[in-house]
Amino acid sequence: AIPVSIQSKTDPKATVVLLGQDPLRKYKDIDETKVPDYAFIGTPYSIHHTAGLPSATRVYPKLIDCLLADGYNVYLTDVKKYYPSSKKITQEDMDLLVEELNCLEGKRILILSGHRAKEFYENNKNQLSGVRDIPLPHLSGFGPSSEWKKLAKSAKHDAKIEYVRKQINKI
Repeated sequence: AIPVSIQSKTDPKATVVLLGQDPLRKYKDIDETKVPDYAFIGTPYSIHHTAGLPSATRVYPKLIDCLLADGYNVYLTDVKKYYPSSKKITQEDMDLLVEELNCLEGKRILILSGHRAKEFYENNKNQLSGVRDIPLPHLSGFGPSSEWKKLAKSAKHDAKIEYVRKQINKI
């Protein structure tokens, strides 16, 4: 997936990095025997095609809109830039992401949504300069909704977004 940077229209308070896990890995419309002959290019959270998002993942464009309105730049990226047959995060994946995140200027707030994002951060936080982190359950609801109900009192999108905004404003 190609990283995406969206700039606030005001003087930004910081850059909020939404760190995903990996690109989509199911290609229903493609004959899987031919997949090696194709290159699929997309964006983290399929932000290039929000109209086609399933309801569970529509939380991302809503959150991005709120963060921009709050005066933050938003940077979207994945731990893995491609989806190979192995889901394992390699040292090459980690090195590339550390370099990518260290290229961002100013204050950076890293939203860790999902186990791969958290694993990356735990293994590399000493190499990331000036980054604050907010570990969260998976925003789209993959995994137990009980985690969100404990944090945000609800697993609904608006409650998740409000919780994330409060956590960011504490930093």
